[in-house]
Amino acid sequence: MVPDGLDFRPDAARLGDAVIIPDSICDHGVAVMSKRENLEFDRDIVSAAQR
Repeated sequence: MVPDGLDFRPDAARLGDAVIIPDSICDHGVAVMSKRENLEFDRDIVSAAQR
């Protein structure tokens, strides 16, 4: 739930604000980047979009 009056649009972010990114978003970004750049890792990196 978002409290009334809370503006959480990206352009409302200010220096010092905290950003919480769940693992699944991080895995997605690394999965996309690794495919684009032909990177290899010791383990499989799978995007949530691929599950």
